[in-house]
Order: sequence, then C-alpha cells, then structure tokens
Amino acid sequence: MTKLLEFAQVLEDELKEVEKSRELRLENYEKPKEEINPINPIDPLEQAHNKRLMGITFSGGGIRSATFNLGVLQALAELGLLKQFDYLSTVSGGGYIGSWLTAQIHRLTSESKSNPQEIKEVIKKIENNLSPPDNSNSKNTPAISWLRSYSNYLTPRLGISADLGAFVAIYIRNLILNLIIIVSALSAMLLVPRILVLVTKEIQCNSWDVWVLSIGVSAFIVSFSAIVFNLWNITRSEPKWINRLIILPLFIGSWSICQSKWIFSIYPFSYLDHIVDRNTFGVPLTLILISLIAIIVSGLLGKHLSDAHREWLARLNGLLAIVNLVWVLFFAMALYSPIVIGFLGCWVQATLGVGWVVSTISGLLAGKSDKTTGKGDSKNWGLELIAKVAPYVFIVGLLAVLSLGIHLLVVWWSDPNKSFFINEICNNFSSFSIIRNTYLEQVSGTLHVSLLVFWGGFLAIAVIFSVAININEFSIHLPYRNRLVRAYLGASNKNRESNTNKFTGFNIKDDIELSEIIPANSESIGYPGPY
Repeated sequence: MTKLLEFAQVLEDELKEVEKSRELRLENYEKPKEEINPINPIDPLEQAHNKRLMGITFSGGGIRSATFNLGVLQALAELGLLKQFDYLSTVSGGGYIGSWLTAQIHRLTSESKSNPQEIKEVIKKIENNLSPPDNSNSKNTPAISWLRSYSNYLTPRLGISADLGAFVAIYIRNLILNLIIIVSALSAMLLVPRILVLVTKEIQCNSWDVWVLSIGVSAFIVSFSAIVFNLWNITRSEPKWINRLIILPLFIGSWSICQSKWIFSIYPFSYLDHIVDRNTFGVPLTLILISLIAIIVSGLLGKHLSDAHREWLARLNGLLAIVNLVWVLFFAMALYSPIVIGFLGCWVQATLGVGWVVSTISGLLAGKSDKTTGKGDSKNWGLELIAKVAPYVFIVGLLAVLSLGIHLLVVWWSDPNKSFFINEICNNFSSFSIIRNTYLEQVSGTLHVSLLVFWGGFLAIAVIFSVAININEFSIHLPYRNRLVRAYLGASNKNRESNTNKFTGFNIKDDIELSEIIPANSESIGYPGPY
C-alpha cells in the first residue's frame, strides 16, 4: 500500500518546483541560500511565507469570463507583471483563457531548444503578443485573432452548417447511448417486483409456504440477535453490519412471512387479498408492526434503557421507515402505475404527457439559467422551484412510462391475443374493482420464462453498454471539450494547418498532456511557469 505523504512534505517539494520555475523565467534571479539544520528544520509554511509567493486566479463564468480575463492578461502584460506569478489558478471560463496562456508558454518554451536565455524571453514574447508596442496591430496577433475567429466556439460557422449538424449529431448520439444504459437498468429493476409476485404464486401453488416461513423465522432470529448484540455493545455499532445483519434480514423475514396463507386471515393483512397487494404492502406492514412493538417495549422498559439505547432504537426505526417508504413507492410504481395511467383516460394521459415533457425542458432551461443559484436566496423563486421540482417529475414520469411499456411487453409476449392495452380494459368494464382484478390477473398471469428472459436481457444490455461505453468519452460534455480545445489550445499550435483533418476541422495536436506542464524533467529544462 502506498504511504500517504504529509502536507509539509508536499509543500516542501512544491516550493522546490517554484524555485526551478523562477530560475527559468526571472532575469538575474538569485536562489536564496537555505541554512540546513537537521535538528530544527525550517517549517515549510514559514518557507512559503519568506518566498513571497504570488498567484493569479481567473474566475468562472463561461465564455464571458474568458473574454474578461483576456483583458486582465493584456493589462498585466502591458505592466510587465506576467513573469512575476508563481501560481495560476482557474475555474470554468477562467480555465479557458488560463489554458490558452499555458499552451502558449509551453509551445514557445519547446521551441527554445532548452536554451535558458531563450526560455527567459518566452514571457516577454507573450507580453508583446498580448500588448504590443503599437496597439493598432494587436488585431494581427495570431493567438488573439484565433480567439476572435472562434468566439462562437461551439459552431464557428453561424446558421445551418456542418458545425451545427456535427454538434447536434454528437449530442443525440451521446444522449441515446446514455439512455440505453439508464433505461435498460431501470427496466431490469422494475421487473424485480413482478418476478417476486410470480415467486409468491409458485410458493402457493406448490405449498412451499412452510419452508419459506422457516426461512423467515431464521432471518428474524438473525436480525433480533444482532439488535440485542448492538444494544449490549452500544459503543461499537458499525453501519455496514447494521444493514447486513438487521435491515436485510428484517426484509427477508417480512417477505417470507407474507408468503404464508394463514397470515392473511389476520387483521390488517386480510385486506391484502391479492398476491400483488401482498408483495407491495405486506412487507412494509409487517415492519411497521415490528417497529410498533419495539416502541411499546422501549416504553415499558422506561428508565432501564439509557439515552444511548433509545437513540439507537430511534435511528433504527427511522431507517426502517425510510426503506419502507422506498419499497412502497417503488413497488407501487412498478405494479400499479399502468392501471392508474389507463384509468385516467386519453385526454388526461395526453395532458400529463405534454406536461411531463414541458416540465422536463423547463427544468433543463431553469437549471442552466444564470438567474438560478440553487441556494434558495434568488429573487426568481419561480425558476428556482422549477429547477428543484423538475428532476423529480422527470424521474416519476420516466418510471411510469417504463412500467407501462414493460407491462404491455410482457403481457403481449405471454399471450398476443389477449387485450393487453390498459385503455381497452378500462373501456370494457365500468366497475373499478373489476378493472383492478382484471389488471392484477394480467400481472400475476405472466409467463415465468418471459419475465426472466426480459430481466436477463435488460440487465445484460445495461452491463455490456456500461462496460463498453466510457462515460468521459460519451458524456454530453464531450462536444464542449473538443471545441474548447480547438478554440483555446489550438490558438498556439503553429503547425495546425499541416495536421488538421480537413473534414472535421479538428487537430489532435491541439491538446497538451498535463504531464508536459512541469518546471523540469530529464528531457528538457522545462516549463517556466506560472507553476
């Protein structure tokens, strides 16, 4: 295992790199003599203070920030101060112009052929380029002229052009590939409740409920034993073992108990008259009863329980409540959303569908707007609300649509002649109870093999595409990255014409590896800074 470095050691090494950088870029620089005292060495923080380090920071704000920071650079160049900086810190739009400056320094340094005197002239050349003696000729500076020609860096040619078409094509391609992973993974998850329903049906048809009940009792014993152990050893509760030995066994035990026929003759389980209802509400109901028993027991024990024990039990009940809520919402979304959508009618379905699309687009636009801060103190509270609510609306709508699509697919696969469209079921029957029972029979009557095939297929697609697709290469941000490299790093690439792909307009030599931006290495004197 690699040993972690102390901050003092990292800072000391960094200060050595700063010294190398100063020797390369500053005229008549004399390296300060350091007194080596192994018994009482100088604190690196004190060394940093004594060196009077200087840094420049370019803030973010996109292309506008980059343009503003270019003006700052030109002012510093006019004053001859660029060479004085030891550090360059950038973020977002500041990074655009910071990388533009760094690329120029690096490439001009590479042309110096390791001649120290020529390297010292690099910053002077850049200062002259940024602020030439005759300001009227500044427009002819190649690097600045390049920025002007790529001020619209995403699509340099305005209107309907190949640049615009390529950007849209990349966006759609990456969106589709990412949606394949997301949709297939969510579809596999939404099939799990249906598989559990069919497992329940098999248990009842084959009279396996006694065996399943024994599994549930064993799981409860494991969970209750872990609870007793944690209460006895209250100072050493590990969250991961709480999840593994208490939460998970409680859910396994509750689900197993709900497979027994006799349990549904007891109030309030008697209201869960269908196996779909039992899987959706039976487990949370069982856990609620267990939590109520725990509350009553803790009350009866009274002063015999310390504050630490009561806090522990309260946290466990709170965690169970959260997991219960997630269970009910997810199972309801997977098993009941198709019948709810069908029961709403065509006009309501169309209205909700349009509203879902509009809210999603509105959320995207509100999130990108500079009028939303995400801190809750914005005057545009309407946009803030849209930006916060829209993601949840999108997720609920997506899960509902996928659940409906899965239902239609598996029911049609089981029996192509069956009336599997939800609207047809709702139109053929007037009573909600008849509609509900017809739908639930469709859910529980699906062929076992088809469900497993679809579940395995969706899972395989999600895994294969997740492994094959590098999220960094197929993210929505990739087209921005390539075009920023062309606009800002390509400005200092003098050999660009000879290596540029004439069809795409991109050049792989525009980009620079970060490992090249170091003050010194074995091959050359190095990069003069800012470090």
